[in-house]
Amino acid sequence: MNFLTKTDAEIASLKQYNQITYILYLAGYVVGFTWLIAIIMNYVKRDDMRGTWLESHVN
Repeated sequence: MNFLTKTDAEIASLKQYNQITYILYLAGYVVGFTWLIAIIMNYVKRDDMRGTWLESHVN
């Protein structure tokens, strides 16, 4: 797998973003619609995560 070079700050930011989407997925069990917001958020950041180990979390 060919990983693109990203700074530690960029990876940390993407990691935090990914954690937020997972929280929204979990909240979807209670609230019901937050999973849809998480899916949209993943599509928005999909290109930013391409080539990193986080890519598999948004596909």
